[in-house]
Amino acid sequence: MAAIYVLSSQSSLPGLGFQWEDKLLHVVAFAGLGVLALGAAHGGLRKPALAATVSAMLLTAGYGMVDEFHQSTVGGRDASVGDVVADFVGALVGLALFAWLVARRSSPAGNSGRGAV
Repeated sequence: MAAIYVLSSQSSLPGLGFQWEDKLLHVVAFAGLGVLALGAAHGGLRKPALAATVSAMLLTAGYGMVDEFHQSTVGGRDASVGDVVADFVGALVGLALFAWLVARRSSPAGNSGRGAV
């Protein structure tokens, strides 16, 4: 959250040079936040429980809305519904990534090929 806040406090950020870069950066940042929030809610890589998953989603999406409000107070920046949607999509991607990592870690097929070196 601190990294997102610091980046949101900048009046401008260097671009990557393509049309949807802003939305992609929102998705990536909030996917990472979603993974961290769900990991914290579960105390590590364990099978996600519904209450913790919903809590992590609400925290991550809620922070996306707070972040957009914060950006509206920074000179040279503005808030947009599109950015909130990208934050929400990123949170969903992060939760799905977390679930995939847990499933891969716990399945016997996910451990194949990992022998002693």
